[in-house]
Amino acid sequence: MARYAEVVRWPLVEALAAYEHRLREHARRQYELDFIAWCILAQSGATKRKRPPALPTILKEE
Repeated sequence: MARYAEVVRWPLVEALAAYEHRLREHARRQYELDFIAWCILAQSGATKRKRPPALPTILKEE
């Protein structure tokens, strides 16, 4: 509850920037995991996913 009280006092711009940062970090981690899985599958000769995963839109904006 203390964290909630602290976050509520943030200016809206700061809160939205923090939220966007969390979204970017989540997208980055998910992309890295998908890319590693693709690399492993590609190295083993799997043909199910021939192309690497696409970079999420939120990461293209950086």
